[in-house]
Amino acid sequence: MRSGDVFTDANLQERLMPMERLRPTMWAHARPGVVRTDGSGNISSIVTGSSLNFTQNNASNRPPLGSVAGRPTIRATVSKPLGSSATISSLSDFTVAVLYWQKSSETFDLEILDIFSNPMGSLRNDTTPAVRGSLGSSPSDISVGQNLPIVASLVGQTTNGTLRVGSESAIVATVYSSEDSEITLKSANACDVFEVVFFDRALQAADIRRLEGILAWSSGFPEALGGGHPYLTRPPLVGD
Repeated sequence: MRSGDVFTDANLQERLMPMERLRPTMWAHARPGVVRTDGSGNISSIVTGSSLNFTQNNASNRPPLGSVAGRPTIRATVSKPLGSSATISSLSDFTVAVLYWQKSSETFDLEILDIFSNPMGSLRNDTTPAVRGSLGSSPSDISVGQNLPIVASLVGQTTNGTLRVGSESAIVATVYSSEDSEITLKSANACDVFEVVFFDRALQAADIRRLEGILAWSSGFPEALGGGHPYLTRPPLVGD
């Protein structure tokens, strides 16, 4: 029996590629039907994989349901220190990605910080609107439309990095390194962030496409991938 929906069919047939297959170091998401809170209702998110620390920035302006069709979102600062087994000694071995809703008045800031809280790398949106990736203090931007779901990723590599948004990409110069680090997400101005994932290695191109596809389809926003993406019309499947 088929439902007529490619995601539902693949899920019923247990053919969807799970995020765990890509072995993330940190992964937090807020999906309908699987949302947990801290008990107060302030943090609407679910954590899988490694343990994270959640800190509510301002409970008064961060309700447990997002402003996009009543969807649950991550409305908190999410932080995970990376220990000796996951130390980033140079910007040659990390990948971050986020799924969010772009609005002109809202921002988020996803950072990899060193032990002195200096940003080694960051992925954020601004009100231009554009997605901005930086490795240290040298940013690159990719313009995006307003009132749209967006999947963005940043890969840190030895000599430079790659910022991706949908089917577009930009080179990001490497200008920083550190001996220790942590990963934090700051969902500023009540930005609707649906999912965030971090890897302590640089993903190859094929895995980045799979990652983007999993993010978009699992949260119900395949249109966030943009035209020309290999997973625009179907989700990543086991065996891809």
